[in-house]
Amino acid sequence: MKKIIIIIAIAVITFLSQTQFGSICYAKTITLSNSTGDIAMYNNLQTAINSADAGDLIYIFPSPTNYGSITINKKLTLIGAGYYSKISSITNINFDANSSNSQLYGLNITGNCTLSSGTDSNYVINRCLIYGTLTLKGENVIINNCLFQTYQHGTGIIINNAENIIISNNIFNTQLSSAGYQISTSNKYSVLIENNIFLASSASQIMFSSVANAEINNNIFYKVKPLGLSNCSVNNNIVFNGTDALPYGDNSGENNINAKDPEFVDMQGLTYFTFTGDYHLKDSSPGKNAGLDSTDIGIYGSAEFWPEDTGYTGKPPLPIINKMNVLNKVVGEDSKVRVKVQAIKAK
Repeated sequence: MKKIIIIIAIAVITFLSQTQFGSICYAKTITLSNSTGDIAMYNNLQTAINSADAGDLIYIFPSPTNYGSITINKKLTLIGAGYYSKISSITNINFDANSSNSQLYGLNITGNCTLSSGTDSNYVINRCLIYGTLTLKGENVIINNCLFQTYQHGTGIIINNAENIIISNNIFNTQLSSAGYQISTSNKYSVLIENNIFLASSASQIMFSSVANAEINNNIFYKVKPLGLSNCSVNNNIVFNGTDALPYGDNSGENNINAKDPEFVDMQGLTYFTFTGDYHLKDSSPGKNAGLDSTDIGIYGSAEFWPEDTGYTGKPPLPIINKMNVLNKVVGEDSKVRVKVQAIKAK
């Protein structure tokens, strides 16, 4: 019976991933769990990575046990079940020079993530929770729908003057007693920082350090300081802290909304992010339909809008099996196995 269940689980997960990603074809789907009693191909993430072929997908089962630190040395897609219960957690992720075109979805990264250098890096990081620092190198990186929780580390993203970078529809949450920055070290015109929300536990927090020439559009700076920008184009942002109106200095731009409350649906009476808050905009918000593309300013605007209707979970963009029962407990030779599968719909 155990062998039958293994085959069914792998077949269903493979079908779901291929259905969601359409024409994207993976060489194979690898399943992974380090929880006792789970049925998967591997129980160690680095071993699964080393055994995989370029182009494979590794599906990481929910687990209360951290999967440790890893190095990715080929093109791979890693998909976790989301971070809503601090599951599918990994300590540090290091991408080496052979890992171009890799993608991460639905992971809880408790430490740092470092991307490799190269002229054609092409990384996607989507719906991940990152507690440490994301360090970019190379070019062509898309970071969206992620939650950055800066507690012990000083910076959320170090761009390292990389080119063709899109940072969109993310939440940056700073809870540091000392000064810390969320985005730093960028001088390229091909950097787009758009439709993000910047929050902090202290109104003294500065969000940028040495960021020049970038496009800064449709963001919400809630009781934080959008300082650290130079020669940037800043448009249709909301700044709510009473100071540091945009644009300032040698920055240019228009249609910024200064010193006005963005009117989130529910801030829980705090200035920083909580999982029980609701960061949609009220109908009365000055940011409703006020973005460059006439959608909302903040994470629920633009084509890359935050995927959750309610709550903040990091569920990946494919159906997730959360229950599977074999209906006929005894299966004779050449008999059919009847299986009932319950899954979370992809959003």
